[in-house]
Amino acid sequence: MWLCSFYYQNYSGERIKKKKQGFSTKREADEYERDFLAKKTGSPSMTFKQLAENYLADARARVKPTTVESASNILRVHILPTFGATPIDAITPASVRQWENDELAAGDAVSSVATYKNEFSIVMNFACRFYGLASNPVRAAGPLKATGRKQQEKKLHFWTVDEFERFILSGLHPEYITVFSTLFWTGCRVGECLALTRRDIDFDAGAISINKNVEYIHGGYRAQAPKTPKSVRRVTMPKQLSLVLRDWIQQTDIQGPADMLFPFGIRGTIKNVIHAGAARAGLPAIRVHDLRHSHASMLVSLGFPPIVIRDRLGHSDIKTTMNIYSHLYPTAGDTVAARLGAI
Repeated sequence: MWLCSFYYQNYSGERIKKKKQGFSTKREADEYERDFLAKKTGSPSMTFKQLAENYLADARARVKPTTVESASNILRVHILPTFGATPIDAITPASVRQWENDELAAGDAVSSVATYKNEFSIVMNFACRFYGLASNPVRAAGPLKATGRKQQEKKLHFWTVDEFERFILSGLHPEYITVFSTLFWTGCRVGECLALTRRDIDFDAGAISINKNVEYIHGGYRAQAPKTPKSVRRVTMPKQLSLVLRDWIQQTDIQGPADMLFPFGIRGTIKNVIHAGAARAGLPAIRVHDLRHSHASMLVSLGFPPIVIRDRLGHSDIKTTMNIYSHLYPTAGDTVAARLGAI
């Protein structure tokens, strides 16, 4: 067995001795020492793998566990196989472009590759800020453009009130009737819905407090802080939803204020249930998240302005609301012209 013993300087300038044993060969011991020092001292010559490890270690102390887990998965599956052993100062805009093309050629959607590239850029920005990298080659590679691919505008899929009512009458179990009704009539996210407790439902005021989110972390579902500060909100509920929720609470004997309204485990089956119910009702298939779009579409059709939709959906910025739903206001220009003409 081999060991390595060496000194390094920590963040406060103190000289620390590091010792580790149990290596099968001298080469393994030398590689450990080299990698350890590279990560501790950091420089543009460190490998992308070393940079990624430093970035994730830093992120764990600063962002939500699900954010770190998502970043780790993207790096492990889509970026490290190509750039893991490459010194970060040897990554060029041209190599980034080639990586993009390879990902697209492998069949990944443009939107997916754009997500991978954004994470790639974040990590390289981290290198620019803390490890002396002169510039970010991912940013220099320019925006992602899928040459030779047909670009199609993203289309929102949603159900009308009549279609949703047909779906609800398709033979669903009571817990799914309650979950889907909450999603459709409030526009909340799935995780926000499954995190609801008895104390969050105020029947006297006819409102629901949304203040947490169920997320999948380390192999299990847990209630966490909401997606953004704007996600914490109080949403009024229509009479039909109030009746559904009151009936569900009575059926299940939910009494304690901290009692969960729904079991976390149903999240894994919701997708199958909505598809099966849509088929039975003869409706176009939509995703569970599309119930959120259905709610927004309903608000637009009722004449509510974007700022109301933003607050009800918990968007952090009005730009997000407009980017997603602006095309649902096709007659806005005509309405303005007509009103100006009537002056």
